[in-house]
Amino acid sequence: MLRLFAILEKRILQNLDKFKMDNVETDAERPSGEEVENFIKTSLSKFHLVRCSSSEQLIISLHSLESLFANHPEICVLMLDSLSAFYWIDRTNAGDSGTAQETMQRKMVDVLQRLIQEYNLVLFATKPAIVQRTKKFQQDLHGTVAEASPLNSSISEQSHEQIEHYEYLCNSWHKLVSHRYIIRRHNDVRANESGEKSMRALFKVTLIHPSNVKHQCTFLVTEAGVMYNL
Repeated sequence: MLRLFAILEKRILQNLDKFKMDNVETDAERPSGEEVENFIKTSLSKFHLVRCSSSEQLIISLHSLESLFANHPEICVLMLDSLSAFYWIDRTNAGDSGTAQETMQRKMVDVLQRLIQEYNLVLFATKPAIVQRTKKFQQDLHGTVAEASPLNSSISEQSHEQIEHYEYLCNSWHKLVSHRYIIRRHNDVRANESGEKSMRALFKVTLIHPSNVKHQCTFLVTEAGVMYNL
């Protein structure tokens, strides 16, 4: 929460400075530090954070959120990070049964689907890429071991057409997703005017579903939050 507060403060101060530069002749006074702080606190009061330590807690928490959505119809976004946080724990507890391994996933998806439909919510969910494959190295029908692209591979090495999503969650989740993006990270080396080189983490987002839409963008994570690298 402190990180989010710092990001909002940095972004607001940057926008205030930009507004002042673009409107030199305006007599508007700059908000005081206390006014900025109060504005941020008011904004964060509309942000509800829930922490869970198991799939059971997550499902119970989603059920309990229903009263919040019903009493506050202005809430329109639900974010879940990460969707597969308890994936390995659930697989271990379920044993060798594939059906049992997906029990918690299906319960979670059922609750999410109902909340989305009944309260007109937009759901943003993340999950790490446990397995990544490219079309060049797919597993064939005879069981030949496929080469997996490493998680830290350079995004410049794989074009939009090469990226393949590997779904490891239950089929009901796969059907629920309307848009799917892949986020990759690589190190971007840049030199300043004096020739000194510095490295920064650059993230590239690629829309892979629906497949008929082509979209990519890159961004940086800075002290002021996400900054798109246009």
